[in-house]
Amino acid sequence: MDAPKFLPAGPPTERADAIRASMSCFIRGVLGLVIPLLGLVAAVSALVSCVTVSRRYRGQWNPAASYLKAGGIFGILGILSNTILITSIALSITDGLLN
Repeated sequence: MDAPKFLPAGPPTERADAIRASMSCFIRGVLGLVIPLLGLVAAVSALVSCVTVSRRYRGQWNPAASYLKAGGIFGILGILSNTILITSIALSITDGLLN
């Protein structure tokens, strides 16, 4: 027999906190990916939240773990896309000033 992969879920309030934090991370990740420029704050927040929730509930069963993982991925993509957008805007402004 293999050992269980996850620890017991913990009290219902702790489980609800994990679900709530995972869904919040997902929503902030989507906002960070979709909203240009202002979404950078949401994307960074989603990534920080993903790491925090993953560490806090490590090994415990989280029914919203897929949302947490997707929120982290969206956060990374949001940071990347916003960084590219800000860089391209800055380059176009400086190019316009030089010509």
